[in-house]
Amino acid sequence: MNHYLHLDKMKHLSALQVQDLIEKKDTSAPNSFYLLDVRTKGEFARRRIKTAVNIPLDELVHRTGEIPKEKMIVTICEHGFRSQTAAGILQRVGFEDVFNMMGGMSQWRGMAISDEVRS
Repeated sequence: MNHYLHLDKMKHLSALQVQDLIEKKDTSAPNSFYLLDVRTKGEFARRRIKTAVNIPLDELVHRTGEIPKEKMIVTICEHGFRSQTAAGILQRVGFEDVFNMMGGMSQWRGMAISDEVRS
């Protein structure tokens, strides 16, 4: 059994739902959620959601203390696979309100959603 993936408990959001959270964040609940981008530092530097924080997946287990447990966590990667693994890791160490953004940044880019930063 893989202890990192709890697919039965996995919650997902679409890129459009994440965009809605970002838009609402500006006006209603500025500290309600935390965007966690688990791509490599190079991927993050090339293209990112400007409110996201980068903790690469291979560093996540050692850096969970940097992530606020009181907020809803949305994990993001390029296609949704690494972020799903990251969400499972966070659930395993006690985070309760964790969501995976389905389709990752490739879905975000395909929808031409705003709030993206390119280098």
